[in-house]
Amino acid sequence: MAHKLRQVPGFNGIKILGKELKVLKLRQHADDTSLFCADLPSVEKTLEIVDNVGNLAGLKLNRKKSVSARKMGKYKSSPLQLKWLRSPVKILCIYVSFNENRNKQLN
Repeated sequence: MAHKLRQVPGFNGIKILGKELKVLKLRQHADDTSLFCADLPSVEKTLEIVDNVGNLAGLKLNRKKSVSARKMGKYKSSPLQLKWLRSPVKILCIYVSFNENRNKQLN
């Protein structure tokens, strides 16, 4: 799955200072996978691949347990059956959000 996700066109990772951080697009540790997508089409594409690989392996992503962060006010509904948070997300003991000062305070 990780190999397929890293090679898919249309999976746009987050950018810092105008450069895409390819190393951050996909992070895995034990049974956790973290994806850092720049836009909703990237999220849709990666979820499609996860679903396809899951069908081959007989596994299914539980979207109700999956968490996504977003910029405040970006979407009025919760697209893709994911839990979209406005607060910082804790990934492998590190808080990630769009608020740099809040990140520093929490970490």
